[in-house]
Amino acid sequence: IGQDEYSGVTDAINLPFAFKFYEQTYSKIYVSVEGVIGFSPTLTDTISHFENLAIPSEIPPQALVAPFWDNLLVKGAFNSTVYYTSTVNYFAVQWSSVTTSITQSVPLTFEVVLYPDNSIGFYYQKMNNTFNSATVGIEDGDGVVGLQYLYDAPGLSDGLAVKFMPPLAN
Repeated sequence: IGQDEYSGVTDAINLPFAFKFYEQTYSKIYVSVEGVIGFSPTLTDTISHFENLAIPSEIPPQALVAPFWDNLLVKGAFNSTVYYTSTVNYFAVQWSSVTTSITQSVPLTFEVVLYPDNSIGFYYQKMNNTFNSATVGIEDGDGVVGLQYLYDAPGLSDGLAVKFMPPLAN
């Protein structure tokens, strides 16, 4: 997905279903090497600064889903890749054997899955270590509302799953 080992964001990718995320419904997604997917084309311009932020933040990017937002590397020594797959039942992005810029000898594998019921799953297959430099969570399109699972703190492990459910309708 990335143009080089340090950065890169895809062009718009069509989702197999309309996805309601906070106040908007989206039909396209953008995928970043940096462990983030987003619903706004501005992700391309703002994610390349390598610095993960706390959620929520009015500093761009917004409208984002961050299973492991950090300065990640692909195309390193571990044959790493970032790829997506989809059906009518899900849209998934996996970061496979990527490393952080600091721990280049420790490969990580994790994924994010969007579901037609507007829920989001983060799945951590191979985390290999306790990291304290990533942001994990979701943020709305204005950077005002978000759910932060962690920020620059340990808390991810092999086999961990985190699921975000949309609010119940009144």
